Amino acid sequence: MKFDIRSLYSPRSQDEDTKRHEYILNIILCVSLLVLILCDLIILRNSLVKASDYNGINFIAFTGIVYMYGGLLFLSKKGYIRTASYILIASYWAGALHCGYKWGASLPVTLVTFIFIIFISSILINSKFGIKVTAITIVSFLLLGIHEYRNPEILSWRMDAINNTDLIVYSLFLIGVALLSWLSNKETEKSLERARKSEKELKNERDSLEIKVIERTKELKESQLTRMNELAGVAEFGRLSQGLFHDLLSPLTAMVLHMEKIKGIPPEEMHRSHASMDKIVLVSKRMNETIHKLRSSLRTTMPKRVCMIQDEINNCIDLLRFKITENNIDLNIVSNQNCQWYGDPMKLQQIFLNVISNAIDACALIRNRDRKIMIRVIRYDRKCKITIEDNGIGISKDELGKIFDPFFTTKTPEKGTGIGLTTVQKIIKEIRGTILVTSVENSGSAFTILFPLK
Repeated sequence: MKFDIRSLYSPRSQDEDTKRHEYILNIILCVSLLVLILCDLIILRNSLVKASDYNGINFIAFTGIVYMYGGLLFLSKKGYIRTASYILIASYWAGALHCGYKWGASLPVTLVTFIFIIFISSILINSKFGIKVTAITIVSFLLLGIHEYRNPEILSWRMDAINNTDLIVYSLFLIGVALLSWLSNKETEKSLERARKSEKELKNERDSLEIKVIERTKELKESQLTRMNELAGVAEFGRLSQGLFHDLLSPLTAMVLHMEKIKGIPPEEMHRSHASMDKIVLVSKRMNETIHKLRSSLRTTMPKRVCMIQDEINNCIDLLRFKITENNIDLNIVSNQNCQWYGDPMKLQQIFLNVISNAIDACALIRNRDRKIMIRVIRYDRKCKITIEDNGIGISKDELGKIFDPFFTTKTPEKGTGIGLTTVQKIIKEIRGTILVTSVENSGSAFTILFPLK
């Protein structure tokens, strides 16, 4: 089985922060083991060469330290990362204290080891722990300095020239510090990259959520407007019911009278009833047409068909006839030709009913002048232009910009819901048309509707 050296320092933790600490700890332990093994071999060589003259570190004791670091690596791989980190820092600190006590605080290895301890404490644990270790290290270094001052004989090593062992140990410490610095920067960059990636993902998720909220809000708004439009249709039917019932009762009364007249004619003179029968048929047709228009006005959609624009306007005027007559309004239609449009006729009826009904209400409020509504239907090539103009009370400049807003109305609650013109604008946009409004207060308004013919 092939051995992979990366398995010695590869982290096993799943959490990103713990994984980063484990990775750095394993690298430090692997490098420390390498340095300790080299030092152990040097100690063995020196103890064999110098024999009885050797007064350095005991080989067996140092070998025990090597095994201890191997145990720390084992602990780290088993998941005891924080425990292994504390023991590692404590061992380096104990080693620095031993060197400082035996050979003085000015020994380069002592100083480098203390620096190394401060560095790894901040990386392996946290910055707060690093500050505490720094304070303990400074106190320890001062105490070792006092000990060196009182015992100058421990500085006998100063008389010796630097040897190969010293060069190797110092170089390895410097390499270790450089390696730790590189690892720290690398992990910091990884953390920043993860943070940037998470921020980008959160931004994308937020944008996606905002789009969904906007779409859902739009759907709810459209659903609300559709429902309100249905309710407004019912409310409008309620307002028109007086005129509609009048239109139904008038022919029904005529029918009853003619039936009574026929009832009084003797059987042998039934030929005299033809005129009355003709009138009964006529008023029946009229009632049928009124009921048909009434049923159509209560629908929200109808199958698409070819619609004659002027016929649809006339149908709406028939539904509003009583309202027009009651308010003594002179309504005229001017058309250069009858425009044809293919689509849902209810869309056209909703447009014309709302705009013409508003024009009637505006005219009903004026006094001391004739009330007039003029409807013009003009065809321009493949487009139809419809202008509905009244001489009513008009719309103020402040209100003119709000008339298409949902639920905005200047009428009393029993006369308006505030969604009629909102529905008109929505339908006109659906059929790729435009609607323009001009108005002069106390003089009248003009609604101009332009849409393509199909």
